[in-house]
Amino acid sequence: MGGSVRLAVGRALHARYQQAAVESDPSCRCEAPLALVIQQGGWQVRIAGRADTLRRASDGHWLVEELKSFWPDLPPALPIRAAYRRQAALYAFMWVRESGEPTRAELVWLPVRVEEPGDDLTGAGPTLATACDATAPERESVELDEDAMHCAVVEAVDQWIQRIESQQALAARRAAAAPQVRFPHGALRPGQEVLMEAVERALLEREHLLIEAPTGLGKTAAVLTPALRYALRENKRLFVLTSTGLQQRMAIAVLKQIAPGELPGAVQIRAKARMCLNDHIECHEAACDFARDFGEKIDQGGLIARCFEDRSVVEPERLLELGRAARACPFELGLLAARRATVTVADYNYVFDPVVRMLHEESEDLAETILVVDELHNAPGRARDAQTASLDGACVARAARVASLGGAPVHREQAILCGQLLSQLNQAVSDCGFAPSEVPDEPLSQQDQAQRDWEVDHPLSPDLFDALLPRFERTFLATLSYRQATRSVDPDDPFVALHFELRRFADSLADGRPGFVSTVGFRNGAPRLRHLCLDPSRELAPLLRKCHAVIGLSATLSPAEVHRDALGLDPDRFATVQIPDPFPRENRRLVIDPRVDTRWARRGRAAPRIARGLAELAAAVPGHCLALLSSHAFLAEVRDQLPALERRLLWQRPDDGPGERLALLDSLESGPNSLLLAVAGGVFAEGLELPGDRLRAIAVVGPCLPAADLERRRLEAYQEERSGRGFEITYAIPGMTRVVQAGGRLIRSPTDRGVIALLGRRFLQSPYREAIPESWLCGGEPEDWVGDPAAVATSFFAPSG
Repeated sequence: MGGSVRLAVGRALHARYQQAAVESDPSCRCEAPLALVIQQGGWQVRIAGRADTLRRASDGHWLVEELKSFWPDLPPALPIRAAYRRQAALYAFMWVRESGEPTRAELVWLPVRVEEPGDDLTGAGPTLATACDATAPERESVELDEDAMHCAVVEAVDQWIQRIESQQALAARRAAAAPQVRFPHGALRPGQEVLMEAVERALLEREHLLIEAPTGLGKTAAVLTPALRYALRENKRLFVLTSTGLQQRMAIAVLKQIAPGELPGAVQIRAKARMCLNDHIECHEAACDFARDFGEKIDQGGLIARCFEDRSVVEPERLLELGRAARACPFELGLLAARRATVTVADYNYVFDPVVRMLHEESEDLAETILVVDELHNAPGRARDAQTASLDGACVARAARVASLGGAPVHREQAILCGQLLSQLNQAVSDCGFAPSEVPDEPLSQQDQAQRDWEVDHPLSPDLFDALLPRFERTFLATLSYRQATRSVDPDDPFVALHFELRRFADSLADGRPGFVSTVGFRNGAPRLRHLCLDPSRELAPLLRKCHAVIGLSATLSPAEVHRDALGLDPDRFATVQIPDPFPRENRRLVIDPRVDTRWARRGRAAPRIARGLAELAAAVPGHCLALLSSHAFLAEVRDQLPALERRLLWQRPDDGPGERLALLDSLESGPNSLLLAVAGGVFAEGLELPGDRLRAIAVVGPCLPAADLERRRLEAYQEERSGRGFEITYAIPGMTRVVQAGGRLIRSPTDRGVIALLGRRFLQSPYREAIPESWLCGGEPEDWVGDPAAVATSFFAPSG
């Protein structure tokens, strides 16, 4: 938070000062380019920079001004001031060498102040003036000793050359170590060799490759082995993106087996909040001892090198251990270590989310970057979510309540602003022709609440919040000043969070990019505005197309062109490979039960029959039976209709956290045979890993289509207009992807055996029937596999002979 705030405020003050300087002095140049070329150590080195202002002073000398903003109650530390003086002197030196004219330098300090003179919102210090007043700066003359600066430049260039030569030496070591990267298992499974050859070709040809291969094939090892070998040989950076922590752990396990031990191989990046060692998450050196003097701690402790001591793969636990010992931020340490490593393993967000991404379109490193995207079928939805901005009235109301508990003037201003913002949200609701609902006195059930919630399309003006934003900015600055002055820190300050959400929402509206739609609604008893992203490819395509190669893998990537277009992969570099199921077909038995109608309007009447069928199937299976339904509400309907079972019943709850999910998985691994009811598309449908003799049947109830909410309806309309395949892309493909992903949990080795039961007549209808994998159909048609699931399971598991 601190860095982004200071950057935004600094830019505003710089712009205001530069505008005034140009208006008052015709000789003034802003952002004046400077360059210095020297020959040293066999290298030609060009040093470039930009002077904030360059102008003629009254004494005829040239004057280089370096602008710096600062908080009056938090003046820059001495090491920072010294670094700023060196920067200003260097720019003056560069201009002397370029122009040959006398030049001097000044640091121009622009104080960050809270607006409205005489109104001290902080209540914690002297009265502050305006945040945008850059007309009364503090000036600091900087001495320029040309001989000393020349020596300093020579020394700095020497250090730079040493770093470059060190990087070249590391690249040579990587290239020499590349042949050591070998497939981690004794023998290749059928299909893995084809997969590895496809990856090697994609890297050589700089392709955007989509790999569709069955679950259990060993895709991770087969992709990472050639990818790491190539990255080492060609000195590229490899990003491995996953959607879950489980997939990250799988990738790390493979990298530990294949990464050469003498090199910095890989770093796993975990979410920032989970890496914080502070008891209050605030990334500011004044509030966090782990952020204070971070650079010095890294250099003095040699922490980057220590990350890789006795290991080539660095996991979050190692970063936490080093960060705790050195009082240095483990998250930032991980980011620095990742710059030295060949491989970075991280969540999708670190590339797809514009707020936290580690790769940027303008970065020169992109051409040297390889992206491997695991379970790519999940990526478009995550990218849409990352680019969607929202303003939730419940969060605004909470910020107002918390502000009302504070006693300083800044808290009163927070409460006033939150009230005005909430009124504006309610006005947007009224503009749609709805009266804002009353907030209920008692919490509502999930079903009752869902009946009260609504959302409609409603165009929102790009300047909707222009009147409020300046006051939010001023009060936000006052909030930070108050917290600095009183040394009070709130890790969960709702006003600070609201400020960023408002800014993000306003920026998204003002951007005016196509592929977005604005909505107004009511959720959880409060108004909500959203700026929905319907097409993340517009944001991602420029970034992905600059990468050296992109490799996406999943068990469900058909039709390939739909997934290509969803992320904006380059059609001219696009390639696909489909790996057939390598496992014996006789080990899997498909059965389709068309006796039930699972459509939303009919499922209530079908629930008793579905429940009986699941109970009978579970009784016929000598192991665990996993039943997947489209939603928690449907799961509850079926669960309540189940007859008495002869085995344990388990079910996924909507409010289960990671601890509850792990406990349930542990119970499945060691407990008695169970019937587990879970939601399709969730952790138990796509992340369940059980030995083959434990999970013996998977039943999927209906095609598991996503809920037809406003977001889906708008996405359907957008895709219909774009491709004429709106329903298929929005509902049928995601729904059947969940079905196929779930079925992939069953057969994961040549010895696994089990039954896949598809319950619902729609599996015999288009477009769902075409999405059933050929390996499940064994060359037949869906009608060939119609039957009673319990009878089929009884026959399939009957002892032979």
